[in-house]
Amino acid sequence: MVDITDVGVDLDGVIYPFAEAFHSYCRQRLGTPDLPAPVDWHFYRSWGIADDEFARYLDDAFDDFNVFGVLPPEAGTADGWATLKALGVRIHVITHRPASAWAQTAEWLRRWELVPDTLTFAKDKTLVSHFADPGRAAMVEDYVIAHDALLQAGVHAVLIDRPWNEGHPGVRVRSFADFATHIHDLKGNP
Repeated sequence: MVDITDVGVDLDGVIYPFAEAFHSYCRQRLGTPDLPAPVDWHFYRSWGIADDEFARYLDDAFDDFNVFGVLPPEAGTADGWATLKALGVRIHVITHRPASAWAQTAEWLRRWELVPDTLTFAKDKTLVSHFADPGRAAMVEDYVIAHDALLQAGVHAVLIDRPWNEGHPGVRVRSFADFATHIHDLKGNP
């Protein structure tokens, strides 16, 4: 039994289908309806978008397409959120998004009634460890480098299954609802 008191939640790739939204935008922008589905971390490269162009595409997708708010949450998000709140766990959204997307992010959370205890924009997801006593923080993530950094910081890190993290070792879940069930079970609740 582990008394998890605080959980960190990444948005993109965890509860928000960013790759799907950006894929839709790029299909329109590039005029290519059959772009391959994202399967690795740098999925845009397979679409002919260079690393140095990605930021410009992202800015345009934000301005022209509402890329950080156009889609609903991933399946299971509302149920998982409700489960965590019922457990009395504090929820900290920690996401690495550009400053231009901060208001869009807050609006998306409000629209879907996903009210976190804190909202932090940062690349360093280990910040979740500052919200809880040692050993009482958990975080769900899709990016293997962030996942591994969380483990090094003493956070109970959980990977949500995505094609770009397939095969990486660790505790894994299929959905945010599964993550909430995992936290429920860790806390030893009946």
